[in-house]
Amino acid sequence: MNKYSVSKVTNINSDDILDESEKYDFAIVCLSKESRSLESRKLLERSSPDCKKIAYLSSIKNLESSAQEDYLKSNFQICNSVEECLSILDSVIKLKEHKETLSLCIDVSSIHRRNLASILSFLLRELSARHHIELSIIYTLAEYSTPPSFDVQPNTRVAPVHSEFAGWASLPSIPIAVIVGLGYEKDKALGAFEYIESNERIIYIPNSPEAEYKDQVLQHNDIVIGATEPRNIINYQVDKPALIFMSLRSLMEGIKNEFRPIIFPFGPKIFFAVSLIVAIANPEVSVWYVSGEEDETPVDKKTSGKVSTFGLRCLLENSRLNEDPEK
Repeated sequence: MNKYSVSKVTNINSDDILDESEKYDFAIVCLSKESRSLESRKLLERSSPDCKKIAYLSSIKNLESSAQEDYLKSNFQICNSVEECLSILDSVIKLKEHKETLSLCIDVSSIHRRNLASILSFLLRELSARHHIELSIIYTLAEYSTPPSFDVQPNTRVAPVHSEFAGWASLPSIPIAVIVGLGYEKDKALGAFEYIESNERIIYIPNSPEAEYKDQVLQHNDIVIGATEPRNIINYQVDKPALIFMSLRSLMEGIKNEFRPIIFPFGPKIFFAVSLIVAIANPEVSVWYVSGEEDETPVDKKTSGKVSTFGLRCLLENSRLNEDPEK
């Protein structure tokens, strides 16, 4: 099994992204009905002509042709699926063989969670065997909108989000710890705890610049919060993803010898993205997914006026690249 290290983890803001976009070798964005998904084009305007910029459509029917044209003018290649996106990446990797470190930017604002897991799995499998990866995860905060009024559909699939993030344990018999990131998805967290019987329950509550969002999170998860020991309730800042990483990494280091950690990262996509990065550095950690996202009715999520775009930067390294070939 390959082992990966994650280092040089820092917060980045929109100014950083603008300044550093010239060095990106690749950029991947997802275009959807959400207005905030269009912010990435502006942030990547200064990217080098050598940067391969890919925009894939989460739903062709819901995106105006003018938006696609704007991305084409900005030298993005538009594709219709994540699979096509990865195929394009694969075809241009050979052009970068001479570079020891490749720089990649992914906008996770509108991406489906399983698709993001597929992209990161591809990076580990195809890129990190030959290159170090400087990864920038960016996220545009949406303004608060009320949760859907319709009833939540029953969970039809509860499983690791991808085989790369299924986790493993040197001692499979040790008890399970379930870590849940709360969102305003009603009963999702409760369902996760009911699905997996665990010996330890830990919840992460998002503090967002959109204060109404947290009010809904608390209201929709009052049963879970009330049943969780105060020492196992952790608040995090949505717009400080490097601190989320440090908190989760510290937690995993503290419990992974006693428990098998399973993360259910509901809530903001940035928490899900950081959970995957933590799992890359800690292969014992499993990141799980609950069905329903693909069945949601697309709605417009506009950019928040309080905070624009922010994210996390890190360096991913395969330990084999650092081995002495003479040994």
